[in-house]
Amino acid sequence: MPLHDPDEQLAWLIRQGERCGFTLPDAGAHGPDVALSAPPPLTGYKTVSGSRRRKITISPVRYDGHLTVTDPTALAHALQHGIGRAKAYGCGLFSLAPPASMQRASPHPTEPPPHTSRSIP
Repeated sequence: MPLHDPDEQLAWLIRQGERCGFTLPDAGAHGPDVALSAPPPLTGYKTVSGSRRRKITISPVRYDGHLTVTDPTALAHALQHGIGRAKAYGCGLFSLAPPASMQRASPHPTEPPPHTSRSIP
């Protein structure tokens, strides 16, 4: 069932976080510190009943914001395997980086600040 409503999309990410070892910090009156954007829809075909193909359309969502790690092992698994059902279409993939404020504070742009870790155990 596609989720087109931003509130439903955010609720989906919160549910995935519970399963995948992260929470979304609260940004006050605006809710979690996450911005949603909609890349163009993806179209593909799914084989059903032998050789019959059915056209499918995926409506991806990009989430940009902050998260708090609650379970490093579960998050490492999600980073390696992705989340959600549309991974075959390039959805459900994670890309993590230190917050922009931490990147600017680093004396060496390619080096993480001293209090961060390079990898998740």
